[in-house]
Amino acid sequence: MIRSKYDLGIESCGLEFRSDKLWEQYVQWEIENNNLKNAMKIWDQIIKTPTQALKKHFDKLVEFVNEHEPVDFLTESDYSALSAGIGEESGDENEQDDIASKLRSKIIELRTEVYENTCNEVKIRSSYEDGIKRPYFHVKPVEKNQLKNWTDYLDFEIGKGELKRIITLFERCLIACAMYAEYWDKYLQFLRSQSPLDVSKIEEVYTRVATVHHPKILQFALDFAAFEEIQGNLEKASEIYEDLISSETSPQLPAYYRHIHFERRRRNLSKCCELYEKYIKGCGDKVLSVHLTIKYARFLSQSLESYAKAIGVLKVVIETDFNATSKVLMALVELGMQTTPLDFESVLFAFDYGIKHLGKNEKLVFAQRKLEFLEDYGEDMKIVQNADEELQSLSKVTKEEEKTEMVTNSVKVSNSEVVKVAPISVESQPPSGYDYNNSSSYSPQYGQYAQGQGQGQYSGSWNSQPPAAASEPSVYGQSYVNQPSSWNSFYA
Repeated sequence: MIRSKYDLGIESCGLEFRSDKLWEQYVQWEIENNNLKNAMKIWDQIIKTPTQALKKHFDKLVEFVNEHEPVDFLTESDYSALSAGIGEESGDENEQDDIASKLRSKIIELRTEVYENTCNEVKIRSSYEDGIKRPYFHVKPVEKNQLKNWTDYLDFEIGKGELKRIITLFERCLIACAMYAEYWDKYLQFLRSQSPLDVSKIEEVYTRVATVHHPKILQFALDFAAFEEIQGNLEKASEIYEDLISSETSPQLPAYYRHIHFERRRRNLSKCCELYEKYIKGCGDKVLSVHLTIKYARFLSQSLESYAKAIGVLKVVIETDFNATSKVLMALVELGMQTTPLDFESVLFAFDYGIKHLGKNEKLVFAQRKLEFLEDYGEDMKIVQNADEELQSLSKVTKEEEKTEMVTNSVKVSNSEVVKVAPISVESQPPSGYDYNNSSSYSPQYGQYAQGQGQGQYSGSWNSQPPAAASEPSVYGQSYVNQPSSWNSFYA
């Protein structure tokens, strides 16, 4: 019973550089119980393990060998092999004392070679170990030089390729650096790169980081759910998504999409509709709500072939949320153009609504796109001509408004302060190649307004994701900005 506990301790932390006391107590316990063969096995393990007090251990090993008869601490096979070699060298197998002395010398000689190799490993690791000033957890930030030391030490062990030592060092690092998400990410990347995968270990690390240490970092939970899905644990993945959405942390758009797409991959399409409607109503953010609504309409049209319902979902938003109208109108245009046959009525409704209700600049864009659409798909030239006249009328009104605004602004400036104009010198004249008498006047022509503003691009940018947060340096205790590598990279 006691031995099993010692073995568990050795398995868990025997490879740590400062695990000397554990080894000493274990071997001492075996000696006190007269289990000398077991004690010798432990000594052999100790001298192969780079620890801080390696020299002290080797000295005690030599003392142990000299104090006991070789037959008492060697296994039968080892004793027979060594005795045969000693007997051949001495030529006299009856001289037992001399044989025992030579046996001890041979035993120490063989283990000295192992010890010296391990000493070299200790020397290499000592520089890294000396850089660890705080091996325990503390709420205060870890100094930058210590963080660099941990990173270099981990890279060194990964380069050595000894799996148990690497995992042991990662676990040590995550005691002192628990609040630094990049080390959790590095650990998970390493575990996922192994073949075969240690699924239970990866799940354990994901659980610790996503639920205990960094529950506010969305990417860890999303990667955890993706990992479980790839492993075929669909119920576990679903549970992770449900917990993520229902947690106190404000959910983000990627969390909603990942959950919905997870259910879609399970072919649970009714659940997808339920989630879309739930998140649209409950997200509490108009921008997120608009993006979800547009996605929902596309899902209804493409996955469920419920075009009428998709149009209805978009029109509800158009009528209730004026600020989001531009994006939703362009989504309606795209949706109408993807049907077969083309939904002429819905597309024109979107353009006309935008021209009537949006701001002056957006009105011009919608008028231009309406004209392009009618040119490409219209059957009545009269309607096309009316659209062109509408565009030119809007252009004229907009130009007049801009001139009025410029005059108003200049009057305000002249009333508030006197503007001094420097005399124009020869050096300040524009290049002689410029023709002042040939500057083009504003004259919008049929089909030419808003060139370079995406002619023919009916989809615009309505379905673009909201901009991600600006990248920031990794800061202790804050959300992990440098996202872990995409989960697709290790499932590809």
